[in-house]
Amino acid sequence: MRFLGAHNGNVHGERFLMTIQTFIGSRFQSRFAVIGAGNAAHGTLVLIHGLYENLSVWEGFAESLAESYRVVVLDALGHNPDAPLRDAPLRADEPFTMQEMADEVSAILEHCGISEAVFVGHSMGGAIAMHCLRRDAERHTSRVR
Repeated sequence: MRFLGAHNGNVHGERFLMTIQTFIGSRFQSRFAVIGAGNAAHGTLVLIHGLYENLSVWEGFAESLAESYRVVVLDALGHNPDAPLRDAPLRADEPFTMQEMADEVSAILEHCGISEAVFVGHSMGGAIAMHCLRRDAERHTSRVR
């Protein structure tokens, strides 16, 4: 499977078809993909990358996990390489927060109809995951840091 930074559409991996979609949230556009949707009965894993990364850091790893789980990969708020921060309507007096990043993740999950998930966060992604868990503790019961 390959993650293509400037691509919205179908991506054929070795074992899965992945569709990268764009989610337009409150102030930014975020990309996300759901892989292995047929494995939802085993649970959903949400992979959140670290600072200055994007969903492509999970290449290969997400596909392996998708053999057993439904996997969601996403660009954290402000990390979509197709819509960089320098082009965003960000004002100096309105920086975004970890909570706002968590709200964006929750909005993507809600958009996908996912009500329960386990979070895997790398670096900043771990902090976002913890904010998601605090925000929706009854919906998400686990996290891996």
